[in-house]
Amino acid sequence: MLKKYRGRPGLALLGCLTLAAVCNVASGRPASQAPRLQPLAVSDGSYTVGIPEGWNPTFTKSQGWRSPSELGIAAPGEKWPSYVTIAVLHYGEAQMTPEKYVFDVRGRSGDGAGEITVSGRTARVFDEKIERRPLAGLSEEIVPSLVRHVVVPGGRGFFVLKFDTPEKAAAKYRPVFEAVVASFSPADKGQPIPSDPIPAGEYEVYAALFRARAPGGLNSPQFFEAVPAGRLVHGTTIALEKPDEPVWPVEGFGPADAALVEDYRTKNAKAWALMDRIMVKDLEVISPEEFESRMSASLEGPDQRREALIALRGGIVSLSRVGFDRTGALALLSAAHTSPGAMRAQYLILMKKIASGWTLDKVVMEDLLYH
Repeated sequence: MLKKYRGRPGLALLGCLTLAAVCNVASGRPASQAPRLQPLAVSDGSYTVGIPEGWNPTFTKSQGWRSPSELGIAAPGEKWPSYVTIAVLHYGEAQMTPEKYVFDVRGRSGDGAGEITVSGRTARVFDEKIERRPLAGLSEEIVPSLVRHVVVPGGRGFFVLKFDTPEKAAAKYRPVFEAVVASFSPADKGQPIPSDPIPAGEYEVYAALFRARAPGGLNSPQFFEAVPAGRLVHGTTIALEKPDEPVWPVEGFGPADAALVEDYRTKNAKAWALMDRIMVKDLEVISPEEFESRMSASLEGPDQRREALIALRGGIVSLSRVGFDRTGALALLSAAHTSPGAMRAQYLILMKKIASGWTLDKVVMEDLLYH
């Protein structure tokens, strides 16, 4: 359900139109093209946004897990394949990040993404070129289309404002989208965006681990190939069970740099929240709550083991914090792969930095538990 904006709607509407006029002047378009907007608040209270006169809004709540809530706004009179829509998506999971959204849509480099300011926050903006193709058996023409993404960080999760239009209609409707973006106001506006205490350098090591190829041959640790192949990661890091006791020597690992071990032990004296900032395609970092939800859902089916494997995509990987030596050329971490109803295998991993990036150097099994 959508609600009219309460308080002083006249001032809110004036602000929306003023900001839209600024957008149009900056882009060389006359301010007269700015549409009239009616401010609306979505039913979950997460934001308010201006709705162009005559456009039809619909709001769909999140279905849970990683699905967003969605406000859809459709231009009147436009039908398939020439429809024009604006959408506001809210990804409300605490683990989810705008950086990963941009990566997943744009690819590893994130090329083509620029920055604008939306509601006082730095937002990423980029375009996709797609084709609208007719349904099978129909002879309609292929329509070249444009999707613009404006990705806005939030206090929890993030927002995406999307503009989907045929290329030939983009110039006509772009001022409408710019006005909607300018009117957008998250409920937590004015509050600081929380920072991730785990630095980017550790996420780079995680990403390299998931891109690595498991060592082969007789010296390959048993079952380790499931770790780099994993694409579902637990949103809480592994903590040392007894951080005050020495973790060295580990059988089969050999000597290790003292500073490296100390950094590893210090960081892993407690568990940390891990964010979805591992830039690997199709990889997801999920919250502990989502993990429990998936586990519960998997046990509702008639074949519990099979359903568990589907819900958890064959298993889940857990990671420790990453310790570094003083030069920053060696990285030490633990990783575990858990198969529901089967086993949990944990490994101690040493990675080395070379010219092309991080690479596996040593892997030794720390623990193996059968369920």
